Amino acid sequence: MTSRPWDARLVVYGMLIGVLGAAGQRLLFHAVPVGPTHSISPVVSLSPVLTIAISLLAAELLAIEPEPAPVVPLAARAPGGTR
Repeated sequence: MTSRPWDARLVVYGMLIGVLGAAGQRLLFHAVPVGPTHSISPVVSLSPVLTIAISLLAAELLAIEPEPAPVVPLAARAPGGTR
């Protein structure tokens, strides 16, 4: 696997995703005591969509080619498996 040089834009996008995730958790903890849970849950369940949208937008804007995920045999991941 080759390593890429650091790109400040990638760090900024990563930090943006982290800050938005933290802000979402903060809003969730505030909203649960204030409003009914059945109307908060659908909004919270959409948060992964926002994360995926930001990562796709970053990849499109920065022209990043995703690296293929490494293939690890199942036995290597299982506890007590052979390596």
